Amino acid sequence: FPSHDTLFDNPVSPLPGNLILHIPAQLFLGNSLYTEPVFLVIAFLALVWISKKLALFTLVSCTISLEFWRDFLTGGDLASTTIFIFAMSLAFLKYCQQRNLKQMGVTGFILGLALSSRITNLVYLLAVFVCLKELKSFQRFLVTFYPLLIFTSVTIPFYLYKPEEFSPAVALDKSAGLLGIFLVL
Repeated sequence: FPSHDTLFDNPVSPLPGNLILHIPAQLFLGNSLYTEPVFLVIAFLALVWISKKLALFTLVSCTISLEFWRDFLTGGDLASTTIFIFAMSLAFLKYCQQRNLKQMGVTGFILGLALSSRITNLVYLLAVFVCLKELKSFQRFLVTFYPLLIFTSVTIPFYLYKPEEFSPAVALDKSAGLLGIFLVL
């Protein structure tokens, strides 16, 4: 499982979903750095489709956020991936409410893949589950299980291949006790 250093010599420990999402840009554009602007465009288009006010709020928030610009200009992926997951979560919710199974399947797959970029992103799935309040509990479970299934099917093979180099396991090993688990999450 590859590990790299950032511009500031910090270790990057993405889960496999992050690497998989960057493959098209690497293959077709020659550099995976181009994935981040594409993520942002897709995310903002999805947000405009969902709510123009929400899209405007997100755009203004990003524009005035120094942390967003530092992350974006130094080739980081945390801000753009987080905005992308937020937008895909909202699109998944909208398709669930419309009961559009085909689009639910597509956005659920993309969401599950994107969730597999960092373990902390699973909190979005909890938010999706809570927001599906109009569905009965078992239906909510089934709907939110699909992105979780994608997350698991992408992540587990990498863990099984080399568990000692798997980034969440390495991070937990470096942390001490229960407090370390909360610090990692």
